[in-house]
Amino acid sequence: MPRRRPASAHHDSDMYAIFRKAKPGEDQQAWTVNLSRGGRSFQMTFSDATYGSEAASLFVARACRDAVLEVVPPLTHHDMRMLKRRTKRGQPGDHPHSDVTGVHYARATRNRPGRWIARIEIKDATRPTGRRTITRSFSEAELGNDAAREAAEAARLQMVLAVEHGDDPALRSPAAKRLHKRLVRNPGASEDGGGR
Repeated sequence: MPRRRPASAHHDSDMYAIFRKAKPGEDQQAWTVNLSRGGRSFQMTFSDATYGSEAASLFVARACRDAVLEVVPPLTHHDMRMLKRRTKRGQPGDHPHSDVTGVHYARATRNRPGRWIARIEIKDATRPTGRRTITRSFSEAELGNDAAREAAEAARLQMVLAVEHGDDPALRSPAAKRLHKRLVRNPGASEDGGGR
């Protein structure tokens, strides 16, 4: 089912996570709220027929979206870095894995033994990309597989705790950031259906 979004919606926090749902040639017209927060997905549809008009269904969609965002705030960068990964357990012979985000296993090569690596990416204004990666590796040959994995997991935890600004919301979209700031400044204030 195709979704239509206003041309300005990419930068418009009023339309963040709200899409127009319409099938050509059919009477069903609706607004859909589709977002993820705290590891949960929220999808709700607000039909023009149910609410009486396109403007009314958009008003309710915005109010519902804002209510969800107030009740379920975005995860902080610290929370994101501490999330346990949901990985599929491999088959026998698959490479080992860690449930800790930012820790992975590098297989042995001809020149290097297998190792566990702790990795974190941080902001760095001095770099062209604006980001810098910090890694620490722990040799399986020196420590043994389990001890090397545990050392990498502990190093990852130390990295996360050392990173500043861990309480900032982990939002990428400029529209999501603007909407979050507006909702934090004015809790309980939902959209009036108009512009900004």
